[in-house]
Amino acid sequence: MAIAVAAGCKKQKRRGADPTASRAPGPREPTPAELPPCQGNDCLPDLALDGHDGSHIETAALRGKVVVVVVCAVWAGPCGPMAKTLSEVQERHQGRGLTSVMLMINEGLVDDLERWGRLHATTVPMVPADEALLKRFGRVSVVPTALLYGRDGHLILFKTATEDDLWEAVRRALDAPFVGPAAATR
Repeated sequence: MAIAVAAGCKKQKRRGADPTASRAPGPREPTPAELPPCQGNDCLPDLALDGHDGSHIETAALRGKVVVVVVCAVWAGPCGPMAKTLSEVQERHQGRGLTSVMLMINEGLVDDLERWGRLHATTVPMVPADEALLKRFGRVSVVPTALLYGRDGHLILFKTATEDDLWEAVRRALDAPFVGPAAATR
């Protein structure tokens, strides 16, 4: 009998209580360690990259972030403005999970990259790129070329970079809801 009485009780609303406080929390963003590695030809390759400025980038640690990789060359005119704009976008959206890196085709020394970076006001790490490194990112035949990877590591955009197209795709990737496997199974 006591069970029937307890089951029939209604929960009383307390004065001043938050009606949303008893709701279950929504899915949380998974940590990069909780994400399975992306597999396939359309994934951000697992690499250890050394930037011109002494920075070290482990692409496996970028899981859970939106990643922009721009392939440029020190001798290509459109790459200068692209580098400056990429730096501005990176600074504006870094807190939302955006990471950028430039793969630089450079026939000269690393000193040339430092000088080129200062000339074009870029703060994005620039990685000297040889043919073997470029092959890891697919077939790049024109510079600048932009590769945009989503939070799950899959390629979203691979095209000759035009700033308007790239920034709109970056905005959509940052705005896209992302629920990793750890949150989806709860």
